[in-house]
Amino acid sequence: MMRANNILSLLTMIIALTAAAVNADNAVDTSTVRNNMAGTYFGFGAGLSIGSIPVFTMWQNTLPETMGRLGITQNFGADPLVNDTMPLRYRVSEIPDQFNFTLPLSVSLHSIKPGSAMSFALSFFHNSKQFQSILLFDRDTLNRRISIYETMRYYSLSIEAAYQKAIPPVFFSIDGAQQAYLSMSIGLSPINTFTRDNGVKLSAPENDLRMQTLADSVQKSFTGLSSNGMSLIWRFGISTIKSYGQGGGIEMGLYYGGSYASYFYNEGERVNNGQIDPASLNAGKPLSFISNRIEFKAAFLRSSSSEKLVSQ
Repeated sequence: MMRANNILSLLTMIIALTAAAVNADNAVDTSTVRNNMAGTYFGFGAGLSIGSIPVFTMWQNTLPETMGRLGITQNFGADPLVNDTMPLRYRVSEIPDQFNFTLPLSVSLHSIKPGSAMSFALSFFHNSKQFQSILLFDRDTLNRRISIYETMRYYSLSIEAAYQKAIPPVFFSIDGAQQAYLSMSIGLSPINTFTRDNGVKLSAPENDLRMQTLADSVQKSFTGLSSNGMSLIWRFGISTIKSYGQGGGIEMGLYYGGSYASYFYNEGERVNNGQIDPASLNAGKPLSFISNRIEFKAAFLRSSSSEKLVSQ
């Protein structure tokens, strides 16, 4: 909960700072801006997003947070004949965050009219999480240990189309903004990829049979996986556009976004829920999930017309 509050505070601060910067640098009459902003613009944007990515939750349910999940006990491989009977100890050194915090980037093309706007965008975001743990012995003079890690990464590249309808100022307005809009967008993500990597690092003498056997056993409990699917994306919210500098502008918005991801394949075969979480109630069904998130996005716009750049 502490982390969620910090992220929401960061979102609020960035929105306030961006709005303040725009107001300070471009305090102009809004009727003039409406006429000046009509046209075609290129956009370069970034944002902050927090929400759910269920494939991460499924993966986190399977992480070996206890020694038993690795299929070993404290006395695994103990051999009294060589005086190697020290009990194993298991320590988790890094646990993945429960929150999915991403920084989406985009390039876009905007067509702005006095009462509406349309845009097409190519957007990308990436998120990764890591789990780390260590198997070791207490009071071991040789400092023998096995380091374990597992990483989950998620990438998405999408093509989106958005339509914005101007909100009459009598109903809703934002101080310093040229125009407030109701914004709706839909898109498709043909590159919707996740990868699960893992590894075991052994730190022990080469002839240590107990540690080598232990490392081999731990490695067998992990499997890697890589898959690509598709997702349908939608977004609703409120945005503003304001003139900024010569021949440019800035667009900011706060949105609810969602996506439905499915059709994940690995080496030509459909990926099932059980390949992520074997204990899932739907382990035998194809992997699919719905994600929900809150997003703040800002895009800097640049006019495509050289005449407009000169005239302003």
